[in-house]
Amino acid sequence: MPSRNKSGPGFFHFKVPANILWILMSVFICSKAFSQTPEYKFHTSINIIKKENFTPKTDSILQKSIFFIDSIVNTENFRKAIISANFVNVKGCSNQEILRLFLGGGEISKPILNDTMEFELAIYPNQNGDNIGSTYNSRKIVSSEKYIFKNGARCYAAHLIHEYCHTIGYDGFGFAHIHNTSNGRKREKCLSVPYVIGEIARKQLGIKTCHFECEGFEE
Repeated sequence: MPSRNKSGPGFFHFKVPANILWILMSVFICSKAFSQTPEYKFHTSINIIKKENFTPKTDSILQKSIFFIDSIVNTENFRKAIISANFVNVKGCSNQEILRLFLGGGEISKPILNDTMEFELAIYPNQNGDNIGSTYNSRKIVSSEKYIFKNGARCYAAHLIHEYCHTIGYDGFGFAHIHNTSNGRKREKCLSVPYVIGEIARKQLGIKTCHFECEGFEE
């Protein structure tokens, strides 16, 4: 029997099963994509709404990275690559809906699409180890200064595109077993939305090596 919520009279508290929460969240994520028809002829803007711990040097790299992001996300090649991509763990969305969320600025923190990718960014000034970065609370993208200096603006752009997918509601989990015809063995390939779109960005930016791929990813 549901228990009465002590925070106010007349309200009841229900424990929602995890699978039901997942379905509700999936519907919410995809519902943003239904708010506009996916014509793909709009121009997506990029807006940095907050920056933390940036120096003049890292800010200069960031400005170049923004240019690189803009140079690919508003192209037909980028859109076609997402439409034709193989994804897993899509939270009930079609490829067209994923594209609309990505280009429409479908961050979880925003109720509607406004065709603007909004970034809240921070830098780990003294990050040790191989940690590249992460996204906190589905909003703030924190990146390693060491990674940025080592890999440059193009790789930072691909990294931001990967992390941006987390802000629209997608995690990095999702592997598929791919049959290798050359040796008959199976291998794991990461097909989650952040890694696939990050890989699309990496290729279209002409990057041969960028250390943000998930373990087990092979071309």
